[in-house]
Amino acid sequence: MPAEWTNRVVDYENTENAQVKVKVLHWEATLTVDEDTVRVYGTTPDSEDRVYTLPALSNVPDSVRAGWVLAALGPDEVARTEELLETKMNQIKNPTSGTLEF
Repeated sequence: MPAEWTNRVVDYENTENAQVKVKVLHWEATLTVDEDTVRVYGTTPDSEDRVYTLPALSNVPDSVRAGWVLAALGPDEVARTEELLETKMNQIKNPTSGTLEF
């Protein structure tokens, strides 16, 4: 089951011509099954040379920025992260231990 990937925060640096260059992408991967949700958070350097005006950058849709994250992480890291989410979800759905309080 694929995760939902989002990017809501980017770190940037100012350039000489009043534009900003995207440096770091802060991401979240979420997996929801039934009513249970698991999340993994991380950051990654942007793998492209993205330069925008600040207003233009603030208007880039989340779905596009999520694509930047996937590209920056690469398919192997995306697959490892989604496997981690599935493992976490399996632990919720099929616990092997727990705590009982009386």
